Amino acid sequence: TDPAKGVFGTGWPADGGDMLLIEVANTTDASGGAGTGRGLGGMRRRLETIGGHLDVRHHDETFTVAAFVPVRGFSA
Repeated sequence: TDPAKGVFGTGWPADGGDMLLIEVANTTDASGGAGTGRGLGGMRRRLETIGGHLDVRHHDETFTVAAFVPVRGFSA
């Protein structure tokens, strides 16, 4: 998939089968400057309150955010 167009993917199962993985990747400019919002911090806090976690990575010109969302009571 081309990160320049953005990537939206889901992976099931994640973290031993009790998490839903939602991952988004986009290209950034070379400076890698931080934004001024509270978006990632807010996402991280919300996920942590329900037992999930957020993984944020910046490698070269690709910025990736992966949200691990707990799935309770799901039966396939």
